[in-house]
Amino acid sequence: MKTFNYTKRILPIFIMIAVMFASCAEDLGGFLEEDNNVAPSAGLLAEGGFVLGSETVETEEAFKVKLSTSSGTANLKSVAIKEDGVIVDFSRLTINGVGASANPILLFIPDTEGFIWEIEVVAHSDVSTKSYLFEVTDELDLTNDVFVDITTTEGVPVPPSLEYLGNTSFSATPGSIISIPLNVVAGNKPLSHIAVSEGADFIEDLSRLYFGDMDTNFSANPHPLIEADQNGFEKNVYLRVSDNPGSQSYRVFVVDGNSDGAFVDIVVNTGTPTTLFEGILFNAGGVAGTGGLDLDDGISLGSRDAASEIKDEGIDLDLPATQNWKKQLSGVNGSEVRYALAGEGGAPEGFTFDGVTIKEEIIAAYDNGVAFDLRNDDNEMVSYELSIGDVFSVKNGENYYLVMVREINVVSSGNADHYVMDIKK
Repeated sequence: MKTFNYTKRILPIFIMIAVMFASCAEDLGGFLEEDNNVAPSAGLLAEGGFVLGSETVETEEAFKVKLSTSSGTANLKSVAIKEDGVIVDFSRLTINGVGASANPILLFIPDTEGFIWEIEVVAHSDVSTKSYLFEVTDELDLTNDVFVDITTTEGVPVPPSLEYLGNTSFSATPGSIISIPLNVVAGNKPLSHIAVSEGADFIEDLSRLYFGDMDTNFSANPHPLIEADQNGFEKNVYLRVSDNPGSQSYRVFVVDGNSDGAFVDIVVNTGTPTTLFEGILFNAGGVAGTGGLDLDDGISLGSRDAASEIKDEGIDLDLPATQNWKKQLSGVNGSEVRYALAGEGGAPEGFTFDGVTIKEEIIAAYDNGVAFDLRNDDNEMVSYELSIGDVFSVKNGENYYLVMVREINVVSSGNADHYVMDIKK
């Protein structure tokens, strides 16, 4: 009987199956090993002030998310933030209150094991809805992500503000340069230009306009602002005023990317420059022909001379000769004399004799002057005893003068005492 050799026939089949199984096991084993790697996790925490899901903000307004991550099989390597699939410029990102320096952001210990970050993103500038993706990648290049949808709307524009640090009406010599100090703060758009108009027209002669210092002329009018000034500035504009006498109106204004603006209107009174000269007024108790002063040319005259505008009050005979000079003055020949005092009678706080440069200011000094309240024996209005630095305004008919006492010279013998006076007319 013929026997069948099962071993001989089946063995090759077992060997073939074993080979196939080994091959499949090798492939399957690789698949199982990869499948066992755990990807990182990423999620957003729901807390007040942080976006979860979707949000509506104004264009270029910042929104915040609170990103929570943890590592899987491998340590975390980086975080990328994308807008509709495109990497967001790092200048629009703030991480835990600090501006980002890159995007994607490389991670370092201990963040490689997981972290919770507060991420602030400046939204897009157009009105639309965009998806912002926050993607974490580990060292095996496994990823996970989470996203929010941000819808932007055009918000209510906030205009810039402009504060003028001075008086909005003042006087200046025709053709002189005035300083206009400004404190400017941007609204919700960067500032773009600063401009100066004279009346209703922009000033075309750029040599009349300076910004920041006297070495920097406007490059145009309106003058474009550099980036350093676009969020605001505290600087001066320098303006050469009109050569023509009279009242001139100027407007200085700034505008921003919304075409919103802020401005200040300034009225500058330009007039005829003053004339400055010196005069000497002698003690009226001295020799005949002294004691009066012609304010038109500074010539010493008699106290009752028809050309005198002011006179000295002479001496007090009841006092010793060495101390009997009254050191008082009064008006003569129809002159009215007033004190010109800074901050009193309507005069500005910064009023000074040296600061008066045009005739219109001399008239204003008289109009704002403080009247005398003493009288002499002839019932004339007289000053108190004079001191160096005293300033007086004088009106005689249509003529106005400003007088400052520069020196008081007491002569011990005789009555040659006298004042040296600076006179403007």
